[in-house]
Amino acid sequence: MVHDVPQKSLRILLVDDMTPIRYLVRSLLEPFPHVEVTGEAADGISAVQQALQLQPDVVIMDVQMPRLDGIEATRRIKQASPRTLVIGLSFRPTPLCVAACGKPVPSQSWRRIARLSYRRLSTR
Repeated sequence: MVHDVPQKSLRILLVDDMTPIRYLVRSLLEPFPHVEVTGEAADGISAVQQALQLQPDVVIMDVQMPRLDGIEATRRIKQASPRTLVIGLSFRPTPLCVAACGKPVPSQSWRRIARLSYRRLSTR
């Protein structure tokens, strides 16, 4: 079966205060040919600034960060750019994280997330 290939890459902004986590997520996304990590941020304030500047299709957002948490950063990004998809991420899920983001996603679901995001891009 031949799939229609989008003419542009799925643009992703990675946001986590821990550099090794950003590196890990980037390495999980690199095998996908039409995924482009366009930026990285280490806190919520930088995430909002970069999202406004870079206009990514998807933001992968850590929930617990310094300066501005991922929940408030997500609210600000969605207010300014409603079409941007924000995926909440936490390697330290707390009741607040689960309440804000929904149920935790197992690590094997990354490929499914990438496919769904890719499909979303191809329908734009």
